[in-house]
Amino acid sequence: MRLRKGDLLAGNRYDLMIGQRLGEGTSGVTYVAKVVTHAPGSPLKRNQRVVIKAPQVGSSMPNEEMLGRLKDLFERGLKEAGAKRFLEGLHCVAQVLDYGYCQKLTNGKAAPDKILAVIQEYIDGLPLNEYLDQKYGNGRAQSFTGLPTEDDFFMLATRIVSAVRAVHQRQVVHGDIWQENVMLRKGSHEPVLIDFGQAAFIAVGLGKNTGPRGTFVAPEGNTTISADIFSLGWLLLFLATGEDRRKKRENGTSEAIRPPEILRRIGDVEGLKAAVVKRMQKRNPELYRENCGIADIIARCLRKDLRRRTRNTAALLRDLVLFDADAPTLHGTGALVKQIQNLENQNPLIAALIGGSIMNLTDQLADLRLGVLDLHDDFVVGLTQVVSLLGEGDQYLTVSTPRFWHDGNLGIQGRFLSANRQAVLRHNATIKRLFLLTRSDLEKEPHLSAIIDAQLEIAKDLESARQKDAGNIGVCTLSFLIVTDEQRREMIRRGSNFGVLIKGDKKLLLSIGYDDKADRIGRIQFRSDRKLTQYYVNKFNDLCARPKTRPLTEFHAWMRKHIKESGKAR
Repeated sequence: MRLRKGDLLAGNRYDLMIGQRLGEGTSGVTYVAKVVTHAPGSPLKRNQRVVIKAPQVGSSMPNEEMLGRLKDLFERGLKEAGAKRFLEGLHCVAQVLDYGYCQKLTNGKAAPDKILAVIQEYIDGLPLNEYLDQKYGNGRAQSFTGLPTEDDFFMLATRIVSAVRAVHQRQVVHGDIWQENVMLRKGSHEPVLIDFGQAAFIAVGLGKNTGPRGTFVAPEGNTTISADIFSLGWLLLFLATGEDRRKKRENGTSEAIRPPEILRRIGDVEGLKAAVVKRMQKRNPELYRENCGIADIIARCLRKDLRRRTRNTAALLRDLVLFDADAPTLHGTGALVKQIQNLENQNPLIAALIGGSIMNLTDQLADLRLGVLDLHDDFVVGLTQVVSLLGEGDQYLTVSTPRFWHDGNLGIQGRFLSANRQAVLRHNATIKRLFLLTRSDLEKEPHLSAIIDAQLEIAKDLESARQKDAGNIGVCTLSFLIVTDEQRREMIRRGSNFGVLIKGDKKLLLSIGYDDKADRIGRIQFRSDRKLTQYYVNKFNDLCARPKTRPLTEFHAWMRKHIKESGKAR
């Protein structure tokens, strides 16, 4: 049965008049409708505007296809009806108002055929893609190539991720996040998630991979929090770079094309980030120059390996705060003690479960009073947060070795390197890094050249920015010192793998503990002891003043000379 504008449908103690058609998917068509009559006990109000989703079936459609579409809509409707119970009252979600069969009315009489329909809250606003086209693309189709500033990006990205987090906190996975399923309310421009037909319910285990019609589905399916994070990664990439031309589906509707180069690199962590960077530089270079950390946030969401993908929306919000220079760093912590007390009174079982975490936090606070903090969790976040504290005139002095930049530690070109670039470019800070290298690194470090190139690329980029801005940025000094393997082992045993943050008259020492068996950083200790930090500042200056210390730009020349000399020795 086809629906047309002006048709009347009799529902559950209400009648609806069909209005404008909003869209069409694989299982049904969506219309705006108006409640024209209602009886006592009706879930809808008179003159209320709603959205009705009904199956698209016709007399010419084969019976098997018709039954398949009805079955698909039935399953989607069950999920959306379930979402109603879980998501009731959330302002960031289009509420499901009713679900069931409706009958078409002709001359006041109901037709024998019934239509299975989902009735949803009508959101007065625009889908995200149309909103961005109108605001940033002058209304021209396909003209949006990314948000122009980091302020625009972080504001909208944070609002969208916060909306998804609210859904996840209700134990629901959306399953089909993309730009056409995010509405922006008229006036407030607050994001609202719509179309929960693919939703999976974490709490009761009802989810199964149904293959969403959107374009941002994760490789492993669409029924987990991690899958929603993957979809959010594509959505953030859309915010940063827009989308390519659309292709037409067989039924005439359009579908956004995934960037093919990025898709090929999903399994390659470093290649994935490089592809995101390349796309941003091509389509929205100003945004990338303003905040290269956006590429890190996106790439971490798109990783194929679930263990290395951003874990959840809380972690994603933390990454957004990490690279947003204007984000409050201690927001809400003043009321932390009171919140913990309220939790203990209201939900003692939950409070008991997190008791160990609270005790651990108490121990950390005790250490902080002594000027010590041990970080055993996400050390990349810890280091990135330290560098983000740098401002004009501040310095970060650090002695490093290639293995600290292995994939799985700091990463060849990961978040920490991006934070370094931002500190120099945006905050006018000074970063001085010294690499302790040995001749055997050429044989034992297969990624050595890539690690050095990534460092030099940042330095080259900063120097180019300095020339354009007449020197109005900070300083990045990179150098290397050749030592023997035994000398480096001894230096590291004596604490020569360190960093010192200098901010005004305050200094913070970063001491890195390395787990040789796991071949990765095990912990980072922060110390604010004045005499100790000054000792390491002097130690850094002494290493840099040695005659054999050279600019990192000479590394490749040294490497070629070493290889040539080694060949002669043989």
